Amino acid sequence: LRAFNGRIKPYNVKYWCIGNENYLTGGRHIKESDSVYAAKLYTWVKVIHEKYPDLHLMGVGHTARWNKTVLEKNGQYIDFLTQHYYVNSQVRDGKIENPNSTLFAPAKMEAHLKLLGKTTYRNQYKIGKNP
Repeated sequence: LRAFNGRIKPYNVKYWCIGNENYLTGGRHIKESDSVYAAKLYTWVKVIHEKYPDLHLMGVGHTARWNKTVLEKNGQYIDFLTQHYYVNSQVRDGKIENPNSTLFAPAKMEAHLKLLGKTTYRNQYKIGKNP
């Protein structure tokens, strides 16, 4: 397909994320639980690393529970855990409906990342092959 579209040489992509917002419905996938996604990720990571050991693989992150489940099964096999933690603003007629929600969005994200850091440290997940 790549060559058909005019690119003969491979793109040499080294970073791949397995999945995208698997906890949602819609698009081309159905909603998955944290344990279902963790099991599928494990299968994909094992197969990909067997054939392409130098690739850097990412798992999909979400809530604290989701992250814990994914890391317990895959922490030592993935290089990154992406964060899909949204702090959205409700806007109606050009005005923010809840200004405090928007104002404190960075603090909410910092708290989420801090919790993820504690979870990773406390459980000593060895995320990634690189220091």
